[in-house]
Amino acid sequence: MYRQLDQRISTKQRSSFGVAHGMDVHSDYSLLVCDYLCHGTLHDVINSYVIVGKSMEEVLCIYYTTEMLYMLETLHDVGIIHGDFKPDDLLVRYSSRDDLSEDGFEDRTGSWGDQGLCLVDWGKGIDLHLFPDDTEFEGDCRTSGFRCIQMQENKPWRFQVDTYGLCVIVHLMLHNSYMEIEKKATSDGGYIYLPKKPFKRCRERLIWNRKQSPREP
Repeated sequence: MYRQLDQRISTKQRSSFGVAHGMDVHSDYSLLVCDYLCHGTLHDVINSYVIVGKSMEEVLCIYYTTEMLYMLETLHDVGIIHGDFKPDDLLVRYSSRDDLSEDGFEDRTGSWGDQGLCLVDWGKGIDLHLFPDDTEFEGDCRTSGFRCIQMQENKPWRFQVDTYGLCVIVHLMLHNSYMEIEKKATSDGGYIYLPKKPFKRCRERLIWNRKQSPREP
């Protein structure tokens, strides 16, 4: 998977997906040699707020959400599914710089190239180039709290396994709790899926709420 990332992800985006420099394979264990990132995981960041009884600042939630959307868009565009998208597998990329400004933020140039997240742990990754076009998958990731709606309802899935994981992470950042969903009927005879826990502030509702069609996670 790491070698496929090397081939398909541009140099500009590559630091968001981890790099494997080598592997030692033995009969009872293996060692994967990767870069060491000393600032922990996104899960560690979320827990640092939990232990003091606070929630992450909304502007930081927006930043990390933007990063994750950017990462999944890049990954899915080259035909790769991570399959286990959760905060434990997102390492924090941080470099203390005094020259961060709005310039370069949108296209991640300059000092912004050293900031963000790094997605690791590709043990459940899927290379879509190995399957016919439009192939869907069945099965359950069995990761509590991160089973997408399709898994919960025994339906085939594709990219939903990653996008649902992103939604759960956003919920964790905003509420310090895992997302629970409920299926609600709509006036046109359809249905939508919504988080059970409501947003507390009007601003949160305006930014984060989005109606979903039956085909969306």
